[in-house]
Amino acid sequence: MNDVVLEFAGIHDMEPENDLCAVFRWVEGEKILPIWLSPVDGARALSHTGGFSSSRPDTYDLLIDVLEEHGGIDSIRISSHFEGTFMVDVSTTDGANYDCRPSDAIVLSEHFGIAFSIDEDILAQTAVYVSADDLQEYFGLTFVDSPGEEREVSAQGSGLETSASGNPQADADFEEMMRSLGVSEEDFLSGHDDEENNDTRVINDDNDDGEV
Repeated sequence: MNDVVLEFAGIHDMEPENDLCAVFRWVEGEKILPIWLSPVDGARALSHTGGFSSSRPDTYDLLIDVLEEHGGIDSIRISSHFEGTFMVDVSTTDGANYDCRPSDAIVLSEHFGIAFSIDEDILAQTAVYVSADDLQEYFGLTFVDSPGEEREVSAQGSGLETSASGNPQADADFEEMMRSLGVSEEDFLSGHDDEENNDTRVINDDNDDGEV
C-alpha cells in the first residue's frame, strides 16, 4: 500500500451553483483531486482557514486545543472512498486515531502544517486531469514549477504548472470534471463532438446526507 502526499490548493466557490470544492494536487500524476464540501461545513472551514476568529472559542478552536494536548497531529490520511464520500483518518503523535470529515481535516491540516496523504489506488480512481488553462479559468489557479527550487503557492492559492496530456484519456478526465461542476460541454469546448453523458462524478457529501 503506497501513499501519495497531496498539495492543498484551497477551497473554491464554484459557479453556477456556488458549490464549495476543496482542491488537492497530485504532482507526479499531473492531476487534481476535487472534494466537494457541504455548504455549511465548507463555509466554516473556508472561514477558519481564511483567518476569521470569533470573540468566543468555536468548535475548531476546541478541537485544536484538545489535539494539542495529545501532542499535535502526526498524519492526515484519506483512507477510503465510497459512493462519492471520502473518509479521513487523523492520527495524533501519541497514537490516537480519529475518523474525520474532509472539511474538519482541512482546518487541522492548515493549523498543524500536516499535508494530506492518500492511498495511491484510491487517488488513481478519483483524481482528474485539468489543463493549466482550465485550472486558471474555473479555479483561478496557476501552478508554477521551478526546477531545483521549492514549490511556491501563487497569490491565487495554487502550486505547480500542469502541462496538457495530449491523450484522449486526459480529455475524458477533464470532461468528467467539468460535468461535476455543472458546466456543459458547449460551455467549455468548441468544436468537440457530443458524447454520451456517462456522469461518474467525484463528489463528496461532507455531511453524508446525500446533498451536494
